[in-house]
Amino acid sequence: MELLQTFLLFGSALLYFFVSAKTHGRQIRLERELVGIDNVDVRRETPNHPWVEELWRKDRVHYWTRAGLVFILLVPLLSYFASQDRFDWWAILPIAILLSMSLAFTGQAFRSQFRLGIMMRSNVKDSLGPNPRHDDQPWRRDARRGTWFWFAATYVLSFTTLLALSSAMIT
Repeated sequence: MELLQTFLLFGSALLYFFVSAKTHGRQIRLERELVGIDNVDVRRETPNHPWVEELWRKDRVHYWTRAGLVFILLVPLLSYFASQDRFDWWAILPIAILLSMSLAFTGQAFRSQFRLGIMMRSNVKDSLGPNPRHDDQPWRRDARRGTWFWFAATYVLSFTTLLALSSAMIT
């Protein structure tokens, strides 16, 4: 793998990681805001609403399960291409880690968006905090627009990373 290919692969994988993490985090925030919980403390210095803690706990379990499974599948695949001299051995672990975490973030963002869509269409207007957003049309419009933007950015970067990876494996 040439230096330029390596740079493009790591660069696109790193950007994909950051954007997929942002997309996932944003979707979790939208779920929380929809039910009226605007503020949380991620440092855990003050207790958060039990609903938020449960959402985060379930999300962590699903995220690390997905990331682990994807990593287990990616390492043999990348190792095969490395054994064919199509890929550098030293690049296997960092690329597998970045891609598995990015794909897990993307999967969790889809999962969160699915739940959010169900909650938005539901007749049940759960209100767990002082400021629920079920009937806040400007918030809903902005949420949709931002979701389209961040998912589009995630798609573009996942595709770019796939192209960089396939280019590195083919040559």
